[in-house]
Amino acid sequence: MEKSMNSINLIPKKDGGLLNQFLNWALTVGRLLIIITQTLALSVFIYRFTIDMKIVDLHDEIKNQSFFLKSFEDNEKKYRNLQERLSIASGEDENKSKISDIIIKIIDLGKNRVTFVNIAASGSTFTLEVQGQSSNALNTFVEDLKRIDNITAISISSVENKTSKGLINMSIIGQIKK
Repeated sequence: MEKSMNSINLIPKKDGGLLNQFLNWALTVGRLLIIITQTLALSVFIYRFTIDMKIVDLHDEIKNQSFFLKSFEDNEKKYRNLQERLSIASGEDENKSKISDIIIKIIDLGKNRVTFVNIAASGSTFTLEVQGQSSNALNTFVEDLKRIDNITAISISSVENKTSKGLINMSIIGQIKK
């Protein structure tokens, strides 16, 4: 006594309706999307490893270059120190040139007016000791000194009248613009 068995057939009929066609299309497109997504994820995963290898290589290169640069660190300090000293020396050379030009102008101003006893220059300061026949000659010399462009300040430190010789001694201190 066999019982009749009901059979279940999951294979769609060939003349299936619109629903069967839509399900068939959705499954095909779905499979295709999953394949594309997995391929893309796998390629990004592999690309990530190549980028990581490049990063590691760059870090190694940075370490090598930093060791290379550290080996020159002492020489760079010496070089920078030398450059700084050269720039200071160059500035001093220009300053000395400026001072010598001003001293030449001062000597030209004093010709036939005063006699120079002592001329000294140090840094941006100069000292003059002059003798003159009259106070007018010394006054004119001091006024002309004030008109020189690069002299910023003039002070008279001492005036001494030597009546036995008929001369007036004057000490002048001046500042030169840097």
